[in-house]
Amino acid sequence: MTYKLRGLARQVKNLLIRFLIFSAKTIPEDREAIWSIPTPLKTAYFAVATLLWLPVLVDIVAENIASAAGSHWQRIVGAVIRESATEFAPPGIGIAIAALVIVQGASLAMSLYHVIVNRFAAPVIAQHEATGMAKGRAEGRVEGQVEGRAEGRAAANREWQDWLRRRADAEAKGEPFTEPPPGDEP
Repeated sequence: MTYKLRGLARQVKNLLIRFLIFSAKTIPEDREAIWSIPTPLKTAYFAVATLLWLPVLVDIVAENIASAAGSHWQRIVGAVIRESATEFAPPGIGIAIAALVIVQGASLAMSLYHVIVNRFAAPVIAQHEATGMAKGRAEGRVEGQVEGRAEGRAAANREWQDWLRRRADAEAKGEPFTEPPPGDEP
């Protein structure tokens, strides 16, 4: 009878292993986390959770090692693992929830910050930039006009100097000079 039960247990075990392997192959890899932590926040979540878990776990393990002192090392290892896992479960779950709240809260705060910046600060910045650009354009326009006037005066002076030189050359040679002055030309 015992032999038949062992054989049946072995068959159930093999069937269970085959089912688990089959189901692991058919389940898609992009599974959701238990609390649906968004993908961009997973790294931050596990970093915060680990930072919160470590001191608690170290304290529990240290207490269990101290209470098991004097026993054989093999018993200490088994007892410490068993007792630590039992003691760590409630605070571990609480810390996991706290880490989720911290990460989601920080994400919410950053989202609110971006909403406020985009809603209130960005239009003011754009208005100042537009005003500054318009002011800059006006200053540039005035600057360009001043430069244009200076260039225009210089060109007019060159034309007059050339005309005066040609007239003086014609008078020195005794030739008639009938060229109209600059600005009188059609």
